[in-house]
Amino acid sequence: MRLTDGTEVSAPVVLSNSDPQRTFLGLVGREELPPDLVRRLEQIHSDTGYFKLHWACHGLPEWKALDGDDLSSHHFTHDRIC
Repeated sequence: MRLTDGTEVSAPVVLSNSDPQRTFLGLVGREELPPDLVRRLEQIHSDTGYFKLHWACHGLPEWKALDGDDLSSHHFTHDRIC
């Protein structure tokens, strides 16, 4: 990949956290892709946003509304921060 300042960056593997359209059509570029892939990418409908975060904790979360330090059923759910 060549940056706007002319610097060339290469890697054996590239990971992207963007949606497929932004990753392939925007970052890679249509001209670098097979026409069939471009057509399929253009057919994907992604009108909603999504964010996923994985936490690494040193212990169980402490909830004010739920007492106790033992592993309980509420520790096996997911949390939403809106």
